[in-house]
Amino acid sequence: ADDAQPDAWCHRALACSELGRDAEALANLQRAFAQGCTLPAARHQHALVLNRLGRHEEALTALQALLQAEPSHAAAQLLLGQTWQTLGRLREARQAYEAAVALVPQLAEAWMHLGLLLKDLGEAPAAQQAMQRAREAGGDTALLAYFSAAVNDGPVPAAAPPEYVRRLFDQVGVPEVDSISG
Repeated sequence: ADDAQPDAWCHRALACSELGRDAEALANLQRAFAQGCTLPAARHQHALVLNRLGRHEEALTALQALLQAEPSHAAAQLLLGQTWQTLGRLREARQAYEAAVALVPQLAEAWMHLGLLLKDLGEAPAAQQAMQRAREAGGDTALLAYFSAAVNDGPVPAAAPPEYVRRLFDQVGVPEVDSISG
């Protein structure tokens, strides 16, 4: 990437991140940001990479900065909720999930996370309503079945859909997903 092209560093970092080369992705993102890259996708990826590296507090800071600049970034709100939940900050996680679905009511994954969180908080009727909204929004039917079973205390499949597990674990920094998702 050319030093005069901060967006080129952003794109290179995104490619590294997709390949699981997080340290290299982070270095490229930091260089891009230092040179003025402001792409929301790069800022979101920065938070994903920080989470995967276990640097959750830094991910929170990155997400909050992104949301200050791009308040309607629903995917950032969803990731913020997941990050707060990883840190055990359930009230903040709930606020982030609610913000995500307020921005994009068809964001099924945010409804699913909200539903499971509400169940964990002992709010079964609200959890079931959130899962109904997730079903109405569409999305991955295997994932919906998994979350619905968990929310309704039904028989939960032995494993979550492998692609979802891989994506979620990528976001929060758990290695060797293949050994537990399949």
